[in-house]
Amino acid sequence: MKSIIKAVVLSLATTFALGSCTKYNLIETGLSNGVHETSMNGYFSTDPYNWEETQKLIKKAGLESYFTSTATGSTGITFLGVTDLSIIRYVAEQQVKENEAAESEGREAKRIELDDITQEDARKMLLNCIIPQRIMLKDVPRGRLTTTDGNTTRTGGMTVTTLGGEKLWLYTFQEDFNNVPNSGPVSLYVVSEKTQKRVKIASSDIQTQTGIVHSLPYSFTLGEF
Repeated sequence: MKSIIKAVVLSLATTFALGSCTKYNLIETGLSNGVHETSMNGYFSTDPYNWEETQKLIKKAGLESYFTSTATGSTGITFLGVTDLSIIRYVAEQQVKENEAAESEGREAKRIELDDITQEDARKMLLNCIIPQRIMLKDVPRGRLTTTDGNTTRTGGMTVTTLGGEKLWLYTFQEDFNNVPNSGPVSLYVVSEKTQKRVKIASSDIQTQTGIVHSLPYSFTLGEF
């Protein structure tokens, strides 16, 4: 049943993505935040629907030590949480590429699965989602991304470097509420300086003994950072 539900969600998400004309589309998720008296890996185990494939990918990449209770010491990490749907979307994209290649080469396409992601690729994509320090929502300055005459301007926020060496710009923005500016909830946004991909964090400040998880939305595809 779980795989069927994921397949349906993936289909809808993919349709949405393919029909979009901008890379800044956002989809909310219902992931919960809060304090969890366990390692980050332990937290993932409590919610297999969202994190089962993530755990498999972490293991494949050889990065389990970053998510256990002892490896990160007192500093901890911030993980921009790539959920199962993000991984499934990536695998689906690789399947499309395989289908196209097989058709052009006059052969039968092979089925692409999670196991087909190489350790090197898995490691690279996950490291670009790991920041080597704990960053809470309150630690990120207010910022704004504006576009005028095709030129994008960034103000405020903070720039961090991931363990993969990529730079990300983080900023918070207080939404309007009942048409009153700056009176609603504070949201966290992440922008990749390399790909210019921008996402609104679906759930922030998931606190574990090994660091902080900020869950990426289901619309995010693994590798977009």
